[in-house]
Amino acid sequence: MPHIAHAIIKSTDEFGRDQYLMLEKYADLGDFSGFWNFPNIEANNEENAEETLKNEIKSAIDLEVKNAEKFHEEIFENKILSWWKYEIESAEFKILLEEIADAEFFTFDQMSAIPIIPATKEFFEDKIFMKKIIAA
Repeated sequence: MPHIAHAIIKSTDEFGRDQYLMLEKYADLGDFSGFWNFPNIEANNEENAEETLKNEIKSAIDLEVKNAEKFHEEIFENKILSWWKYEIESAEFKILLEEIADAEFFTFDQMSAIPIIPATKEFFEDKIFMKKIIAA
């Protein structure tokens, strides 16, 4: 069964607020082109999704992640969806892949001002923040 793994990478801003890494890709996502999402990969059955995700983050934005902890997993439309929390030493990164349009850390309040993939927004609201992100 295909496996889509998502990375939850949290940092703290200069005011002590939690912020989360989101990516914007150049890929044509139809109605969701230009929307932000968690870093993620689709792995086949044989691949270790967590290790593949960790390697993809390093190759895409040159960010070292460590101490993976599975945060949530579910089956949706014959795919395994998993979310992994990672720790980082530094929130500094550099975009290396041409498919990545932008990458930034966002606080809860900042997320209300950006277009987020609806399923990602719902996940943040239900599993991370426990409250709704209201567009400004």
